[in-house]
Order: sequence, then C-alpha cells, then structure tokens
Amino acid sequence: MNFAVLDYDGFICKSFFAAQRDEAHAEIILADLTDYALDKARDYFDGEEFKAFMIVSGHSWKKDLYPDYKKSREKDPYVGAYRDYIIDTTMNIYKPASLEADELCIMVHDYAIEYGHRCIVFSDDKDLRYSSLVNCKVNLVEQTDITYDERYLYQQMLAGDKEDDIQGIKNIGMKKAEKLLEENGYNIEGVIKTYIDKEVPKEECLKQLNLIIPMKREFNSKPHCYDEVCRRLAKSGELDEYMIKQVQVGQVEFLKNITEAMYG
Repeated sequence: MNFAVLDYDGFICKSFFAAQRDEAHAEIILADLTDYALDKARDYFDGEEFKAFMIVSGHSWKKDLYPDYKKSREKDPYVGAYRDYIIDTTMNIYKPASLEADELCIMVHDYAIEYGHRCIVFSDDKDLRYSSLVNCKVNLVEQTDITYDERYLYQQMLAGDKEDDIQGIKNIGMKKAEKLLEENGYNIEGVIKTYIDKEVPKEECLKQLNLIIPMKREFNSKPHCYDEVCRRLAKSGELDEYMIKQVQVGQVEFLKNITEAMYG
C-alpha cells in the first residue's frame, strides 16, 4: 500500500496568504496546491494506487504537560476562521483531538516504513522534512526530495526550537550540538549523556525531549498502539482517540525510563 500524507495546515495557510498577495481566491489556490501534491504522489508511485491523508492539528497534548509550549506563538484570527471553514466544508480531512498535524503525519510515515509500504510527505514544516525519508514542499514548482539527515532531529534535541519556545540546553546551537553528538553518539543515549554532562536536571531533560520529539515510533514504549492508530486510519479512515492517548503515554514512558536509567 502507498501513502501520500499532506500536512494540510500548511496547505491552508499557504493558500490564505497567497490569495492576499495575488488578489486571488484562496479556495482555488488550495485546490491547485492539493491537486499538485496528489499529481506528484502519482508520479512518485509510478501510477500505482495510493491513499491520501489530509491532516490538520487538534489540541496539542504537550500543552497539557507543559503550558509554556508555544506560548509566544501568535495566532491570526483570520487564518483561524478560514481554516475552520475549510475543515468544516471539506471531506476527508483528519483532525486528531490531541495531536498536532506533524505528529500524526510522522506516525503514518513511520508506520508505512516499518511495514514495507511507500510513503511521501508534503509539508513546509522543517521538523517533518528532517523526520521523513521522502518529502516535498507545498508549492506548484517544488520537486520531490529524497535526501534525509536523521542527525538533525538529535541535534535539535540539544539545541531546542526557539520558534516553539523549546529551550534545549543553554548556549547550545545546532553547530555545537553536532560537535557534541559526534563525541557522545547520534542516538538518544548520546543526547541524554550530553544533558548529564551539562548538568541539566533530569526533569528538565525529560521536558525538552518530550517537547522536541515529534511522535517518532522508535521513541515509544507502546508500538502496538502506535501501529493500531495508523492501521485503523489506513483501513477505515477512523481516528482511534483512545489509542492516540496510549501513544502519548508511550512516548512519555519511553523517555522517562531511559532518562531515569541513565541519570541513575
């Protein structure tokens, strides 16, 4: 089975601002962007059948754990109203109750790769572009990109993401993170060792990792729940919110167990 995953918040925002700039109709631009992505998917899958998933964000479960997550993000009420209208009037848009769009996009991608399916992700989100193997930006000229550097996510675990109010380790940027991980290892153990070396308290380390990691399968203690969410979505188009909650628990448990083991 082939999967085309559209980070649809990005499609909606791009069509809104493009319409303002070009004095065009936002819904027409959105339709063109969507059709282009699906055409690119057909090309990538060599004409084989595929399932498309247009995914938007629900409430972020991370805000319930850490209220300062994305606290400085300002929301445009006009974009929000347009987004609500598109969601209400468009069929086959998936909105999980407690996940951001990039998290469910990554879940579908990781599930597909784990079970030998092909998957392409369409997104402008930098986190998605460095967490998936095949991706394409959201516009009418972009070509499919099959480059992938898994090191970026590990570096970000140390450097944080200032746009989302994720601090990481003080005074460590992406370049310094790269150097430190070359010494300690490009894996979750190397990341946690760096936090320990920098004398960051265990709970703060756990917070930063939970905020940065975008629901990757490899960092979850409940892969069976992870797979069931994606299997049900692929088979019947249903979002199992109970299982999604279990996947969130699985990420917290995985990181808590490995962090406590290493901090001692």
